[in-house]
Amino acid sequence: MGFLKKAGNGNTFVRAPGGSMTVLGDLAQATAPGASRTWDEVACHLGVAATALRAELAMGYRLPAAILDWANRLLPEAAPDLSPARSVRHGGRPPTVSAVGAAELGAAVAAAVAGLAERWGLIGVVAPASLTELVRLGLVERGLEPSRVDPPRLDHAVSILTPAGAKGLEFDATV
Repeated sequence: MGFLKKAGNGNTFVRAPGGSMTVLGDLAQATAPGASRTWDEVACHLGVAATALRAELAMGYRLPAAILDWANRLLPEAAPDLSPARSVRHGGRPPTVSAVGAAELGAAVAAAVAGLAERWGLIGVVAPASLTELVRLGLVERGLEPSRVDPPRLDHAVSILTPAGAKGLEFDATV
């Protein structure tokens, strides 16, 4: 079992008594400033760059193929050094993209959510903080009672979240 320990100089180091550890993650989802962009960089931070054995997981299990294939189109910009993953879940519906003006945004989001609510239980609505109130008003006008955004709550069938607030969460459907 490994653990973190503080060194006398204030640095944190990792101890793995068995001599090995597994580090797993998705660098394409890194959003923090200064986040590692390559596994070589991660290994260097761990002090094992020369000895680290790397294996890329090419199969995804959380998303259906239609969603993962669509997301893979972003890799050249988000993480150009990573290979696209394949899904073990065949099928699924690809996302739809709709362009609407600011005046129609609340109503358009509400219409999309209402259509999804006929089939799905938990719906996440992801919007920049500057637009969450406009989206919330559109949902309320349509009779859909969304959760509070700040602080984020997941106690309603429809949750409005900022991109940072939605990170790591899963919904039955997302707008």
